[in-house]
Amino acid sequence: MKELINQNLIFIIVGFVSVILGIIIDKFKFHSFIAGYNTLSPSERSKVNIELVAKTLRNGLLIFGVAWIILPILVDKFNLHELLKASLLLIVTFGVIIFLLRVFNKNPKYKVMSED
Repeated sequence: MKELINQNLIFIIVGFVSVILGIIIDKFKFHSFIAGYNTLSPSERSKVNIELVAKTLRNGLLIFGVAWIILPILVDKFNLHELLKASLLLIVTFGVIIFLLRVFNKNPKYKVMSED
């Protein structure tokens, strides 16, 4: 097992950093880590449901991070082809990105409704 971890150390580090970043953004309210949020004006920030955005981003980063920790180890453990490792990680990475983009851009619950 130690050899599997050593062979996949970079994947494990990326996974842990993603998980920790997701938790920091959501639980410790480091919303300025969210791309573009710190550049919004105060009036534009008031239109964003930042708590829900942070929670969804955390979930995406957790899925991404756990996949980057587990998938490379499983591929090596079962002596599967290295191309499968790269393919699975690409699918997970782009899947999470596409999911988050779709959710944030299509779902109105991430915006605070004005009281007009």
